Amino acid sequence: MSWQTQWRAAWRGRARQVFSAIGDGGHQSVRQIAAATGLSKSSVHRHQQAMAHRQAYASAALWELESGQQWLRLLVCAVVYVFGIQQGVGNERLSEFFRLVQQLDRHIGVSATAIAGIRERVEQQILDYRDGQQAQLAAAQVKVEIAAGAPGSARIADHF
Repeated sequence: MSWQTQWRAAWRGRARQVFSAIGDGGHQSVRQIAAATGLSKSSVHRHQQAMAHRQAYASAALWELESGQQWLRLLVCAVVYVFGIQQGVGNERLSEFFRLVQQLDRHIGVSATAIAGIRERVEQQILDYRDGQQAQLAAAQVKVEIAAGAPGSARIADHF
């Protein structure tokens, strides 16, 4: 895991701590939230500002929860697979789509460059799956063509 991925995961974890503390105690001061979470007051304040910026619309609170983040990752992987890989839609167009859908770019990295990286990882997962299946079939001396999206294949979003 790269240091950027570790940093993002830690940041999201702290953001969820602040979100949970706010939800648990109603209106609280920055000092009270900092004491409840073990974070510094400046860190709590930064997370509050970021949350206020992200919550420009009512449904944005969903994306602050872990289940919401998992759903977003699944959505991004599905869109990249179906429209990017299968239909040949470009990274810029996919990025534009995510920006238009309730400004998801405020909650998850969907720039054209980020989508290019996701596309590469999805394509690599497909190739790894095909190679693994072919190796198992070769060991059993059976010749079968493997296609992406076959029933029983691993969910691509679980690898991100």
